[in-house]
Amino acid sequence: MKSDKVIFKPYDINQLKLPIDLEIQIPDNHIVKVINSIIDKMNISNLLNKYKGGGTSSYHPLMMLKVLIYAYSQRIYTSRKIAKALKENIYFMWISGKQAPDFRTINNFRSSIMRGLIDEIFSKVMELLIQEGFVNIDNYFVDGTKIEANANKYTFVWKKSMQKNEIKLQKKIQDKINILISQIDTENEKENKRYKDKDLEELGNGNKIDSKKLDDLVKKIDEELSKKQKEIETGQQKEKQENKIKDRSSKKNNKREKGKKENGGYGNSKNQQKLKLKSELKPNLKTELKQLKEQKRILKELKEDCLARLKKYEYQKEILKERNSFSKTDYDATFMRMKEDHMLNGQLKPGYNIQIGTNNQFILNYSIHQKAGDTTTLKNNIEKFKKIYNKVPEKIIADSGYGSEENYEYLKEENIESYVKYNYFHMEQKRNFKDKIYRIENLKYDKEKDEYICPNNKRLKYKETINRYSDNSYKSNIKVYTCTDCSNCSLKVNCTKSKYNRSIQINERLNELKKEVREKLLSPLGRKLRGQRCIEPESVFGQIKWNRNFKRFLLRGLDKVNIEWGLISIAHNLSKIAMLNA
Repeated sequence: MKSDKVIFKPYDINQLKLPIDLEIQIPDNHIVKVINSIIDKMNISNLLNKYKGGGTSSYHPLMMLKVLIYAYSQRIYTSRKIAKALKENIYFMWISGKQAPDFRTINNFRSSIMRGLIDEIFSKVMELLIQEGFVNIDNYFVDGTKIEANANKYTFVWKKSMQKNEIKLQKKIQDKINILISQIDTENEKENKRYKDKDLEELGNGNKIDSKKLDDLVKKIDEELSKKQKEIETGQQKEKQENKIKDRSSKKNNKREKGKKENGGYGNSKNQQKLKLKSELKPNLKTELKQLKEQKRILKELKEDCLARLKKYEYQKEILKERNSFSKTDYDATFMRMKEDHMLNGQLKPGYNIQIGTNNQFILNYSIHQKAGDTTTLKNNIEKFKKIYNKVPEKIIADSGYGSEENYEYLKEENIESYVKYNYFHMEQKRNFKDKIYRIENLKYDKEKDEYICPNNKRLKYKETINRYSDNSYKSNIKVYTCTDCSNCSLKVNCTKSKYNRSIQINERLNELKKEVREKLLSPLGRKLRGQRCIEPESVFGQIKWNRNFKRFLLRGLDKVNIEWGLISIAHNLSKIAMLNA
């Protein structure tokens, strides 16, 4: 007979329960155990050398490293949330050995102790994964994404704006210095003899004046003005004394019967004649004093305003270097256009260009760049790959953002098979591409005469060869061809937008390299690799940015950003292994 009695499971929080060991409650294929086993096999001697010794005992770096990697695999990135999880989450409690460092200790380990070591740690993790057969580095799929920096989007400094303001400041400084120098009469005569039409050394002989030269010049002018002030003060004292003598003499003159004679309107007194000469020869002290005040005002403006701004612009130039912008919050961040544009206005945000190479959706290598374009990043990324694996990949597969003469030549030099598309590769595959008769690629070429023939059978003759340099200072030779006369051509409207004769630019070496790449891309293997590329780095970025919600760095500065991306890359790879072992 069925019983209606309600029965509850025993509940007593004061009763000791078994098992006490947390490991028994964690499955063998759990990611926390994968991280523990992989990191335990690593040699962390360089990490241990970061500790100087002395003082109280430190948390073991092996434990701290495991905790950070596991935290990043679980979408926990802030040091406070990690510290909280160490006290509440059994997986964190197990991997930390029930130790609970506070958030400051965690952040110090991540930001300071791991500085300069994350690439080595990533390299050793990948070495272990290759040994265990999880990773193959023959095929290298490259792509990039932008990750927002931990910086305010309105803290921008633009290179062009800074240069424009600096030109205005230089003119202002030159004008004010010229006013000051021209008013220092005692120095003018000497300078005219010595320099004639040239500027002072501090002014750089007509070149831009820097903050050091301005500072030295301001000090010299300050010394001259101090001397001038002393001279004026001395003159004022003499004037007072002379005025007293003059007053006494005038009182005596009033007592005399005859006040004027032919000697200039004064009496016969010799003292009066001397006073007249002195008053005629003496400069106007009031005018000099007024002039001195104006000079001091200009000098103060040079010191407090112009010099400070000049130092600021010089400091900004050091930060910018070859970049066009930076953020005042994170100097290493560059303003870039992000895909996450919530305002739909194409607003630029401070961020970093992250380049990764993958195979089987494992991150084989990564590099952080401060320029938005992908073209100039490939060489640095491959060089870092060589440092990690002591070899180059056999094949590299990338989209058209990397297709340049510089990159094709570099891959050829390194004996890497290139499956890198160029900008109009997909356009070439369309049926109507050959029908676009005005495109440079479809113009007829007369090899014997080195001339191109337009659709109206007019010839574009060779004009000159120009050199074009990339951001990495790579030189390309560009041949320019120009039509002799397009004025009466009925096809000119469709052929060119220029109001002059049509001109085209041809990079012959790049065309040769494109032809070689085109054959590889259209081969059966090339089609297979191109199809695989779409699900390689793109899937990894999707996992990191959307599934792990890592869309913004927490740390500031290129070194610290590199640490963060290294941790997220290691966490991603070990998470893949945990999924494969599941």
